[in-house]
Amino acid sequence: MTVDRITVVGSNGAILDDDPLSNSNTMTASGLNGATQDWNYISIGAGGFSGTYGFEDSTATAPTPMAPGWRATGDWEYGALKTLPHLGQSVSHRVPLGWALILMVGPMTVRLITYTRPLTPFQRGASARLTFDHWMCAYDGLCGGAVFISTDNSTWTHFDPGNNWYDKSGYTWGSGTLSSVGIFDGSNIQSTSYPYCQGPRNLWETKVADLTSYSGQTVWFRFTYEPYSSSFYEHEGWYIDDVGLEVDYFYEEGNWISDAIQVDDLGAGFIDVDGMIAEDTWATASILDSSGNVIDGFYNLSFPVSLHGLDKDAHQNIYVQVNMGTDNPFLTPIIEAVHVGSIRLLDARGAGNGWSLPSGLDLWNGNLTNNGSAVQQISSDFVHSSRPITSVDFTGAGSQVAVRAIDSAGNVIGNTGLSGTITFSEPQPGFGVQINVNPGGHISSLWAEGEFGQPAVNP
Repeated sequence: MTVDRITVVGSNGAILDDDPLSNSNTMTASGLNGATQDWNYISIGAGGFSGTYGFEDSTATAPTPMAPGWRATGDWEYGALKTLPHLGQSVSHRVPLGWALILMVGPMTVRLITYTRPLTPFQRGASARLTFDHWMCAYDGLCGGAVFISTDNSTWTHFDPGNNWYDKSGYTWGSGTLSSVGIFDGSNIQSTSYPYCQGPRNLWETKVADLTSYSGQTVWFRFTYEPYSSSFYEHEGWYIDDVGLEVDYFYEEGNWISDAIQVDDLGAGFIDVDGMIAEDTWATASILDSSGNVIDGFYNLSFPVSLHGLDKDAHQNIYVQVNMGTDNPFLTPIIEAVHVGSIRLLDARGAGNGWSLPSGLDLWNGNLTNNGSAVQQISSDFVHSSRPITSVDFTGAGSQVAVRAIDSAGNVIGNTGLSGTITFSEPQPGFGVQINVNPGGHISSLWAEGEFGQPAVNP
């Protein structure tokens, strides 16, 4: 069994907690009653290349100005990183150039200062992480630095990916920018007694943070350092290098073949996938016979795939081959499950399995959100099933959403909310789905499972 992205949803459809399991520190595993612990954290679908570009890779070299798009206020300086043994940072970084608070002396009387990373767009469905190397020594508990994020380069939010990413919470007195939020001050690495920055703690630290929730958006980063008001407390400050966005690099095409699937005498319904099929990526299915050959008429079909025309007598066992590809090496379709039967699935993060999305919905934090004043409709065409369906159970996560079932002629044959059942007045040869998202509403996922009709007994 493989577990990925655990979401806790309240009875009203609100998402209470969402853990994409982007690293091994968000959960712990253990065996019960002394049993052996067999869980392992693994990466599935990772690409063949990951790269980071630092300051020294840009067009700027000391002492010329920084690369276009970067800007700073206050006492940030760009240039060769210096060794300051009188304050303790006696180990230079592995590269010559970076950002620091006054390269030759400590930040004795600096004011509130910010350093802004230029816009960094990454596409919907991309797997990305913010990463940077830094060295920090600030007055413990009274000053420090933090990262802020923006999606419009105007409104800034304190960036905290959790998992003790920061050293501690900022001082709680006063009204400083970093009051009561996570900060770096070096206290987890540096000495807590004078001379704070000296000793064997002269190591640079690499910080990595998952950006999955910002997929499909343009983001800006700001590094803010807030010093202590007194010049008596002299600490070396904050050094930053190798700020970058890691994005996985993927191959153009690949495929996966299921185990043998026994076809029911009454039919197998249709095939759909659970996962993210983002723009510029694709996923299709080919149905193979017991010898591994593609069955005529079932080659490279878009999801959902109807098994209505499958000869059940000639093909009592089949294999599903999922074909995946990308037109963008930084994106990949992610397939979490393949369903054979009567299940339709929607994942807001990538709805490329037969869903039509209106331009009026915005993808934000894993939700398709209606920020306009008109109802927006997500739709799925009618899907033929090889067995008749008598009802459909719906389970979804979202708010202010209405769901409709449609028949082969496009007529509405039932209504419900995100959680509910639509029972047909007579068995249907399949079903389609319409999802109406009201203004201010949103949806992150939908599971629609049809109930197969049963043959009559002793007709």
